Amino acid sequence: MLKDLRSLNYNEMSTEIINLGFPKFRVNQIYSWVHEKCVESFDEMTNLSKDMRNQLAEHFYISKLNVNTKLISKVDDTVKYLFILPDGEYVESVVMKYKYGYSICISTQVGCKMGCTFCATGKSGFSRNLLPSEMLAQIQTAQKDINIRISNIV
Repeated sequence: MLKDLRSLNYNEMSTEIINLGFPKFRVNQIYSWVHEKCVESFDEMTNLSKDMRNQLAEHFYISKLNVNTKLISKVDDTVKYLFILPDGEYVESVVMKYKYGYSICISTQVGCKMGCTFCATGKSGFSRNLLPSEMLAQIQTAQKDINIRISNIV
């Protein structure tokens, strides 16, 4: 079964990459591609050989989100995203601009256990918690989409 590379922390990724026989310095390169450069495919890892990228693809995948809907406020440039997850579920994120930088409010779960009658998410019920990669992908996708650096996460 393939593992989600974006969900691994540095130590977990290090163990996995070294167990594949890669030299230790490759861990830093791969970690940088995934978490700093926010790549969505192994083909983007241009300082790795094609064979190394193929080997990674045999053991891992890099999760990504697709933007289903994007709304931009005419009042304050707030951007609201509706993302579709790989399993077909939907989550929302909101990017807000402040004088000190950009903040993003991300989803950490699909649905809600509260069941508030006035809230569409609450009415739909709770489905599951998000994977670390799904939370990171909300941030990385928004940053890439509007070409900004997000400094705060809610």
